[in-house]
Amino acid sequence: MYYNFPETKFVKENKPSDQVRHIVSEMKEIQDELNKTPLQMTRVYEEIVDLYHSIETLFRMLNGKVLNETVSKVRHKNQVRAYYSRSDEPEPIPTQVTKPLKPLDRLGIHAKEVLDERDLALRAEIVKNAQIELDDYLMDRISIKSTSPVEVEVEVQDEYESLWSVLRQALEQAQDGKGKERHAQGLPFDKQPIMNIPRLQNSDIGLMYQAIKKLQESQRMEKDPAIRERLGAINYIAASILWLKEKEVE
Repeated sequence: MYYNFPETKFVKENKPSDQVRHIVSEMKEIQDELNKTPLQMTRVYEEIVDLYHSIETLFRMLNGKVLNETVSKVRHKNQVRAYYSRSDEPEPIPTQVTKPLKPLDRLGIHAKEVLDERDLALRAEIVKNAQIELDDYLMDRISIKSTSPVEVEVEVQDEYESLWSVLRQALEQAQDGKGKERHAQGLPFDKQPIMNIPRLQNSDIGLMYQAIKKLQESQRMEKDPAIRERLGAINYIAASILWLKEKEVE
């Protein structure tokens, strides 16, 4: 297997399952960059390369037999689907680590300068397909149908009407706006990836990180995009509260 990055310390310190969880978090960071306004593709490219780096680390953790068998299965599957440009199956990938084909130095700073457009498009497609497979996996596990809208009466004192207006906007963004369009998948809030991924990781640190990240990034935005980012932070905090309540019950 050819690697573009040096071996990280996590190859020896972490388990493969830990690295898979880290890969999921890197995918989420790519999605966050795509959701930003204005969209900065250079930042998206950097996050994609970070994901690629994390995947290489996972490959280094796997022994040669497991990795080679897995690669062969994926190649066979995609050959059957006629994804490859040639009809014959590619040669098996050697499992021995060799020198990088293209040493990529300081990719986190200048990703666009060292990756050509075709490479970036290919890696973006890999990320997209991985996210789809993850979402399908989560939906298969929970198997919940979407519910109809429910009317709820909320008693709000006059002194707190301004607070309620903000909380209501956060709810509307989650159920009717960007949150529904990009993340809901027709599922109740507590069955969406925003809740299921922390359950798989057994940690809400990702939710807290996303809330802090949105608040920090909103400082560089114009008024309307900044408000949307901060409403998103409220929803991440709400998800972390739900996660804590679940742990209480357990």
